[in-house]
Amino acid sequence: AFAAVLYDRLPARIPVHFGVDGAPDAWAAPGLSSWFFMVLVSAALALAIAAASLAMFRIPPKWLNLPRKAAFLALPEPERRAVLGVVAAFTLLLGAIVCVGLLAIHVVVALAALGRLAAFPIATPFAVIAAVFLVLIVMFIRVSAAIDRATARRVQHRRDRDDAADLHR
Repeated sequence: AFAAVLYDRLPARIPVHFGVDGAPDAWAAPGLSSWFFMVLVSAALALAIAAASLAMFRIPPKWLNLPRKAAFLALPEPERRAVLGVVAAFTLLLGAIVCVGLLAIHVVVALAALGRLAAFPIATPFAVIAAVFLVLIVMFIRVSAAIDRATARRVQHRRDRDDAADLHR
């Protein structure tokens, strides 16, 4: 929507690349390929990440690369699905961060094209990358904790069952 609304207001040339100093160093006429490329990339990434998060539930568990994989594989199916729900939620969050980051870059390009921004703020892509790494670290911790909780519940269930069997004898 942002790209479509702004399209008619664009000048005859828009920046398509920025140098190390943040100043635009390559220009193009605003067209479908130059202006809507980021929109297409964002949409494709969003669809691919959403498909990946849903496909996680269909992939054989042994093919998944998760922390504490042996413990994960030892879990019963309902517990594995719960852990995969955590992974899928974080995967969607990563996708959202990447898409918002690409939108931020598109906004910067628009501001530069309209003459409201002299240089690309180099912190923008680094902030997106930092957010992605932060989410990956938190995801690793949360998935490990979910596997640990499921394993502890399973061990406790066995103990309770064994205690009940001992009492019954």
